[in-house]
Amino acid sequence: FRSVAGFKAKVESQLLSKENDQNHDLRKKLYRNLISHTINVSHDESQVYDALHILRSSIPEASEQQDNIFLEDSRTEIERRDIQNLLATEGALQLIAICLCSSQNGIVKEALKLGVEVLAGGNQFVQARFLDYFMTSGNDQVFVHLRERIRRGEQEIQTRYHYVKGQEKVLANLAESSTSVVASTTRTSRARKKKKSKSRIFAESLKIDDTKVDTSLVGDVMLFLQALCEGHFSGMQDFLREQRGNKRSCDLVTETVSFLSSLCGAANNFSQHLVNSETNAKFVLQAFDTVIEYCQGPCLGNQEAILNGKIMETVGR
Repeated sequence: FRSVAGFKAKVESQLLSKENDQNHDLRKKLYRNLISHTINVSHDESQVYDALHILRSSIPEASEQQDNIFLEDSRTEIERRDIQNLLATEGALQLIAICLCSSQNGIVKEALKLGVEVLAGGNQFVQARFLDYFMTSGNDQVFVHLRERIRRGEQEIQTRYHYVKGQEKVLANLAESSTSVVASTTRTSRARKKKKSKSRIFAESLKIDDTKVDTSLVGDVMLFLQALCEGHFSGMQDFLREQRGNKRSCDLVTETVSFLSSLCGAANNFSQHLVNSETNAKFVLQAFDTVIEYCQGPCLGNQEAILNGKIMETVGR
């Protein structure tokens, strides 16, 4: 295959077909060829992104119906689980691991999304395959890059804080200046309009563009880590805390708690701004969900690590 584009027509007509039993062999071959090709052209960002998107799109969405308690055994759910397992056995997990080490945010984000999708529903088979790959591949770069993205998320919090504080000073100076103008002019109505206009402009400048906030993709990272441990998967819970077989061990459990503490903030003004931000509120909720999944079971090692990270002080804020 010369390009990922060559797979698209086949994927749309065959890979996404609901006739899973009849198309299993073809699906398996397409996955294998697409993943193998993408790994070989990992330097081509466009092809890699397209491949990740195609693979993610091939996984059926979970049923949103909640009326029937037996829906987990429905055809859609069985098909989704079969495709998740097939992706895991045909090399998708290796592709995800490689892409998580990319310097391109678009590729990393798509890899994280694919990772969450193949793990969706607490798929223990895929979780076990991920753990086996992490333990036997010797690829410690995945955890190094995930740790760095969590740390970058902390830095972005500080950057946002200083930005808002600076804008608040500008707004305060404007308000003081506007007061002087109103006091020194007889055209009070025009002065008031001018004051309101300027105040509105600077008030708008206090709003941060949320689309430019999360360059670390820390929210996606947290969701992926949660999915790896979903359902009290103890092997992964412990491995995220300590990778004994790797040259470098990254304690992602403690890093998550540190991020959560930074997000909540140590100072009242700091935390007030962050909690009032819709984007940061989502980060807080996701970080707590991830921490909860780390320690459920219970996982005593992670519980100790989380308590050592002073999580109770964070919760009390």
